[in-house]
Amino acid sequence: MMTINKKTKIILISIIVIFIIILGVSVFFIEFKKPIQVPAPQISAPQTPVSQISLLQINAGHWYTCAKLEGGRIKCWGSNVHGQLGDGTVTDHETAVLKPALVKGVQNVVQMSSNYAHACAVLNEGKIKCWGGNDYGQLGNETTINQPTPVVVEEINNAVQVSVGHSHTCALLDDGRIKCWGRNHYGQLGDGTTINRLSPVLVSGIDNALQVSASFAHVCARIDTGQVKCWGKNSIGQLGDGTIINRLSPVLVPGIDNANQIGVNLNQACAMLKTGQVKCWGGNFHNQLGNGTSIDSSIPVFVRDIDNATQLSVGGFHACIMTNDKRIKCWGHGLHGQLGNGATINQPIPVFVPEIDNALQISAGTHHTCAMIEGGSAKCWGSNLHGQLGDGTAIDRFVPVNVSAIQ
Repeated sequence: MMTINKKTKIILISIIVIFIIILGVSVFFIEFKKPIQVPAPQISAPQTPVSQISLLQINAGHWYTCAKLEGGRIKCWGSNVHGQLGDGTVTDHETAVLKPALVKGVQNVVQMSSNYAHACAVLNEGKIKCWGGNDYGQLGNETTINQPTPVVVEEINNAVQVSVGHSHTCALLDDGRIKCWGRNHYGQLGDGTTINRLSPVLVSGIDNALQVSASFAHVCARIDTGQVKCWGKNSIGQLGDGTIINRLSPVLVPGIDNANQIGVNLNQACAMLKTGQVKCWGGNFHNQLGNGTSIDSSIPVFVRDIDNATQLSVGGFHACIMTNDKRIKCWGHGLHGQLGNGATINQPIPVFVPEIDNALQISAGTHHTCAMIEGGSAKCWGSNLHGQLGDGTAIDRFVPVNVSAIQ
């Protein structure tokens, strides 16, 4: 049996002690280099989170767009050469440079309308305020001076809806009558004359209207029987009465007795029926009647491939509907991408706008189109020369882009 002398034992013990010391020092340095674990602070979520501004209505005009916001205020953006943005200036608010304009002096707005160079709003007390171009008295304040801030329309305190035409304006009153003012060269004021009016006059022969829609030089009204009456310019059959004779007072559009909504613009008109179908009449050079042809029609014709429309909007030479599943279809003039299908060609029958399946409202302007989306946001497409799409650029868009200007 092997024995270890005293000297050897001392050496072995010394080696073991040194090893233990070295091991302890190594562990200490490893632990020292580890990051100190500090408990994360507990941050509570705010009790009332700040939300984005929600839209309640959007309206695509000529080269500009307006939106009604929560609280009944209005903001507009795009062209402002006539003061149609309502902020007291005549400077373009291209959103790549400036923020959208808050229309001054209007609140508690219940409905608004915009078109070529002026806009109007119905307030909750039944009054109407208008702003922008006024060369024919279309602002209704008994002058022909442009107004970059809203002015009160004379002699109206019971309005429920307003519709802005090119150089005239019409209002639906709470008793079913209609008043119009501004240019009247083609009889578009419906008072039996061709005299321009600087303040509102009654449209003759209508006391049961449910909606009014004004355009370039003609106007249509939906009445409580489900029928439609139109008046004004009729050079291409846009009054739908089977003639091309201008009318100084309303005439009945044949073949429609179940209209649920109407829309008119430059030289055409359309009616959405209670069946979900749509009929249009008037000019068709740009396929805006949606019946697969380019032939004008002085009587209503069915728009093809539509049987589930829930909302209608008629633009310059195009039209759009919202379907019962919250999608959008458009047809007609497509040169500026206003149909939203990624192309720049006319479409003689309706085509779907991609990427939208949650629309709440549709508005077709002269060369662009906008939709209000669930959650209070909006998307626009088409011409963007003056920043009217609200995406912070002046680039035309052939498919929908988010409106960032009002957030």
